[in-house]
Amino acid sequence: MFSRIRLIQQKILIEGLQLSQNDQWANQCPRCFGPNQHEVKSHPKEPDIIIALDGNFQQRHYAYASKDNPPESHYPRSFVKPSKITNVADTLTATDASAVGIDPPCADVHKAANDARGETTWEKCDDNGLFASACRHDIPLMFANIYKTGEKLYYPIALVRNLLADFPQHKVGILYDIGCHLERHVRRMESVLRGSGLSYHH
Repeated sequence: MFSRIRLIQQKILIEGLQLSQNDQWANQCPRCFGPNQHEVKSHPKEPDIIIALDGNFQQRHYAYASKDNPPESHYPRSFVKPSKITNVADTLTATDASAVGIDPPCADVHKAANDARGETTWEKCDDNGLFASACRHDIPLMFANIYKTGEKLYYPIALVRNLLADFPQHKVGILYDIGCHLERHVRRMESVLRGSGLSYHH
């Protein structure tokens, strides 16, 4: 009930103030997403936005805790809807770009990427983790529920895609602990992030 009240409150605020998508982003971090007139960059290739991505498997929801299954219309704006996650996952599968079988050697040490935890880790959970993004000022931006998998690549791609939908002309720097995976796959699925300036740091 409380979350529904908060959603209605937010909707009234957005509609009453006629806030655009950019305004709503700026409300989260004015420095990253606010007006940038007269901004001076230290280098021409400096990203306009820098975000950090990571998954947290401590933030899980046990299936027996509640049986609520809210419709997507009840999801907070800060959460990427499951249907969008599914669309990106389907695209990755169609382009043969899933997280399984990636060959960079550094991938072997990342249990999160290849499901090495095993299904027994989350057999009692409906959401077994939380994937999140934050800006360079440590402000949380977007989240996605991790559903019965490891840290699959469709989670970071869905969050980045959501950001670029509102800032298509911006250069985005990405900090991600398995960025070698992400860079390779984004290059293989240019149709998803076509025309976006992206930098990867691993």
